[in-house]
Amino acid sequence: MIDLPPPLFAVEQVQEASLMQIGPATMPMRPSDLPIPRRRSVEQQRETDRAAGLERPDLPEQDRLADCLAKAKTNPDAAMVEVQTWLGESRDTGQQVRANQCLGMLRSNAGDFAGALEAFAQAVAGVPKEQEVAAVPLMGMAGNAALAAGKPEDALGWLDRAVAV
Repeated sequence: MIDLPPPLFAVEQVQEASLMQIGPATMPMRPSDLPIPRRRSVEQQRETDRAAGLERPDLPEQDRLADCLAKAKTNPDAAMVEVQTWLGESRDTGQQVRANQCLGMLRSNAGDFAGALEAFAQAVAGVPKEQEVAAVPLMGMAGNAALAAGKPEDALGWLDRAVAV
């Protein structure tokens, strides 16, 4: 193998001091002796976090909206009972917003667009003013529900409000 000198840009001589590139593969055509870090799979990362005590306790509550929407596809009646229970037991405004979003989706799927409009409006009302951007999709849902309910003026108000944010 031919031993080449290091490239000029990697080593500079300044006042009798040597400044060198720091990191893997400072010599061309020579693999680094350093181990190459590999990403962990999601399951391995969760297991490592769980072992280190870094598991977030709020994740099941955040996944409750996804569970509710999944249940709405297979068993809407059970999902309606669950969302009513969820609304009754949640004291956190964030959970009430999510529960009202699920309720609005359930009512929309059932054809009760006036009820869906009411649920989406309550969800929008629960979002803090500082986080109004997060309510824009809910405003759009409320506008669509109002339009489907035959209330074009209300729909225009909701959609204008969403665009204004």
